Amino acid sequence: MAQQEWLYGIHALESVIQREPERLIELFVLKGRDDKSIHAIVSQARKFGASVQFCQRKTLDDKSE
Repeated sequence: MAQQEWLYGIHALESVIQREPERLIELFVLKGRDDKSIHAIVSQARKFGASVQFCQRKTLDDKSE
């Protein structure tokens, strides 16, 4: 089984989507964030079969600890 790895940040995700999109399994995105960068990442992630969850900031903060 492959080791789980967490990535944080738009630029890290953009890089993975460009080079190894098959690595993406699930994305957690700040609920209410509505800009072009996020739309592109979410669209590409879904295209490659990744689940996308929209969460409150506290949930994201808890996941990053």
